[in-house]
This record gives sequence, structure tokens and C-alpha cells, in this order.
Amino acid sequence: VCDEATSALDVSVQESVIELLVRLQKEKNQHAFICHDLALIRSFAHQIAVMYLGNIVEVIPGEDVTEYAVHPYTQHSGAQFSIHMDPSQKIQSIESEAPSPLDVPKGCPFQNRCENCTDRCKAEMPKLKEIAPGHAVACFYVEEQKI
Repeated sequence: VCDEATSALDVSVQESVIELLVRLQKEKNQHAFICHDLALIRSFAHQIAVMYLGNIVEVIPGEDVTEYAVHPYTQHSGAQFSIHMDPSQKIQSIESEAPSPLDVPKGCPFQNRCENCTDRCKAEMPKLKEIAPGHAVACFYVEEQKI
């Protein structure tokens, strides 16, 4: 398990570490990489689990995260940046502050930052449900939209 193994490294050193991890992944057949940089992770991960306040909100194949992410947190995550993005495109931030991890609200942990929040979201925790092979999401809005 690698927890933020590249977060304080120069980009060239990051590349060397990622190459080593990819080689180890091929040799040992698995490893877990925890990181806030979704752009970095999607470059080599087979499967990505996106977490918010300790809850998995979306599980998606690595190559699909930019185009097919459906959970509001994954879609609006600042980690969705890319070196290929249009510099004239406005970067949208998530409104409001995250709740304290010591006092997570009942229901969906993302509720106070989600534009699609309903009374159900405030009362009930959404369960992770598969919406496509290898792609699962915990979101009532997505479930209702049949995405």
C-alpha cells in the first residue's frame, strides 16, 4: 500500500516512482495507491475508488474516470485537472465547506456540497450500486437518472 507516495516529489522523480510501481504491479499483480491527484492515478490505475469523508462514493475503471465519472464529487473534484485541458475553460469549485470528519452528517456525506441533494440524501446513506461492468456509484441522484 502506497499512501501519498508521490505527493511531495518533483514531477521527474514522480515519473520514476510511478514507473517502479507499474513494474511492481505487473510482477506482483496488485498494489494499492492512495493519492489526491486523480490525474496521476488515472494514468496507470486499472480501477479507482473515489472516497469522500471515508466513504467510497464511486468505483470506476482508471481509463474511464475523466469521461464517465457520474458521482457529483468525482465530477467536480479539483483532481480532474489535466495538462491537456483548455486553459480558457473556467475551473468550477465545489460550493461550501466539507463537514468535520468527526461529525459527518446522517445520510450522504456529500449532501451539503451537492447541487442535487434531496431529503432522501439527508436521511439515508446511499449504497454503492453497479451501474456498468466495473463501475459502481453511491448516489441517489445517479440512481434516479438511470445513468
